[in-house]
Amino acid sequence: MGKSVRIVLLKIGIIFGFVSLVFLVPVVSAQPSHSGSEGTGDPVSFTTPATWADSVLGSLTLEEKIGQIIMVPVRSDQQPDQTLYLEKLIKDHKVGGLVFYQGGPVRQAVLTNRCQAVSKTPLMVAMHAEHGLATPLDSTLAFPHPIALGAIRNDSLIYEMGKNIGWQLRGLGVHIHLAPVADENTTADHPATHRRAFGEDSSAGAKKWQVCMRGLQD
Repeated sequence: MGKSVRIVLLKIGIIFGFVSLVFLVPVVSAQPSHSGSEGTGDPVSFTTPATWADSVLGSLTLEEKIGQIIMVPVRSDQQPDQTLYLEKLIKDHKVGGLVFYQGGPVRQAVLTNRCQAVSKTPLMVAMHAEHGLATPLDSTLAFPHPIALGAIRNDSLIYEMGKNIGWQLRGLGVHIHLAPVADENTTADHPATHRRAFGEDSSAGAKKWQVCMRGLQD
């Protein structure tokens, strides 16, 4: 594993540690029922998400708690042997989540369900979809890149886009959206930064970033 990948996983792990107790809620799909014992299929009984999260955290060993702050990169178009290895990681090391970065929507939903089914603790699922699911996936709707959205004046359109992306992510069982990243377009030598920034004006860009985030959260 390269140094850059390890750094990304470390950062994601830190983020997961802060948000895991907030976003452990049912989603439209890819959300199985879990109980204290693996594979029983019995529904979870809890009064509030926080109460349930505290009870699950208290039942984990130290090794399992460490595993919960680790999220592994996954692509839904991977080979069968890679999927078997992924399931082994989940079972043996109790990893906390998955970060999807390539593949297709149907394959991702199938793989998410498969991974959730073998995990003792519900997995957090993340994805980087700056301009919609088409950022990492095929056969999906692509919205304009942030750099194009920075040129429009009607920010309500950005809100609606964020809300629409949020619905699509939720439908795929994704809990964490690793975008928008709030970059500022300060150099033309970095095309990736250029596309994902709302522009050169930090104040205007921050406003559009906040509007998009409200849409996602709503």
